[in-house]
Amino acid sequence: MQEKFLIFYIVMEEVLKYFNGIGVDTLIGFSDCFGDCEKSENPNWVNCAWSPEYLDILYW
Repeated sequence: MQEKFLIFYIVMEEVLKYFNGIGVDTLIGFSDCFGDCEKSENPNWVNCAWSPEYLDILYW
C-alpha cells in the first residue's frame, strides 16, 4: 500500500507542476466510491444530488 501511495504522490506532484506551468493556479481533486460488490448499480457514498440514482439512495 505504501508503494502505491508513493507512486500516486509522485504522479500528482508532476501533474501539479504541469498545471502550474501552464498558468492554472487551482486544481480540484474529486474522489468517488464504488459500490459494495461486483453487481452494485449505485455507489455507496452519496456526495452530490444531481444524479437521480444518488437521490434514490438519499430517499432510501
